Amino acid sequence: NKLQYKKVNPPFKYIGGKTWLKDKLRAKVKHQVSKNKFTAFCEPFCGGLGAFLNVYDILHNNNIKTIYLNDINTKLINFYEVVNNSLGELVEHYIKMEQMFFKLTDKKALDKHTTNEKEELKIILKPNNDFYNDIVNKYNLANRQKQSIELASYLLFILTHCYNGLYRENSQGDFNAAYNWEVKHITKNQITNKLSSLNEIFNMFNIVFSSESFDKLEYIDTCLYYLDPPYLNEKGIENKYNTCSFNYSKQKLLLELIKTKHFIYSNYYSSEIVVLINEILLLVDIEIIERLNLFSSDPTTRSELKQEILVSSKND
Repeated sequence: NKLQYKKVNPPFKYIGGKTWLKDKLRAKVKHQVSKNKFTAFCEPFCGGLGAFLNVYDILHNNNIKTIYLNDINTKLINFYEVVNNSLGELVEHYIKMEQMFFKLTDKKALDKHTTNEKEELKIILKPNNDFYNDIVNKYNLANRQKQSIELASYLLFILTHCYNGLYRENSQGDFNAAYNWEVKHITKNQITNKLSSLNEIFNMFNIVFSSESFDKLEYIDTCLYYLDPPYLNEKGIENKYNTCSFNYSKQKLLLELIKTKHFIYSNYYSSEIVVLINEILLLVDIEIIERLNLFSSDPTTRSELKQEILVSSKND
């Protein structure tokens, strides 16, 4: 029996996430698997998993059972490994923190509006804010250890309680989203339900997690690659998402590495990236897509349409 697609939300919001690209990406993957016999699927920049969770059923139904999920962010990969291998222990560790956090909550905060009465909440919820900031500091100071349940629970906690639930780092590589000043009472069942679908999908495949630079990975002919590197912006200049640099020369190196492979590649649309693609890649489909700039730091530009480029190989 064929696996039916069931929407599974990524565990958190992620800048550059690809949930919005679902229909386009599914069509591209379906076309690729209809023309080629793949043994694996790889995302060298898996980020928040929005892409993989859009196409997992297509991969499964075409007997592509080996999935390579890589990201240079070691703490993200640790989180996914723990969800895959130790979900029950993760939930137990996390819920203890959640219970401690909720005990600090002054019940007067329960009736306050998070926007209209925010200044009052900042006074009432100061103990919660201090607790949140302590967990953020522990997360930022932690060294990634092999499948650290404690580190994964820190990440789950701060993404539950940070502003907009958005994973964000500063230029030093530290998580820097502030507390959202909301009173949430998260139950064990809620957090189990949130993560169990992701765990179930992971367990349908042979998932190989890694945290390497993209140029340290092996690129093979029988694998389909989805490449979603940190974007150049619409002016062809590097976007700085965190401490890791991904400049024009790395964009060029990435295209060189995959030019003879089967791939789908996304970036901002700019004259610089189009010139680069035309110089390096042969036999490709190029599609221009417009979308809202939802995560702009400037609220006045969030309604503006931005152009992105979606490129796929035709070497089938």
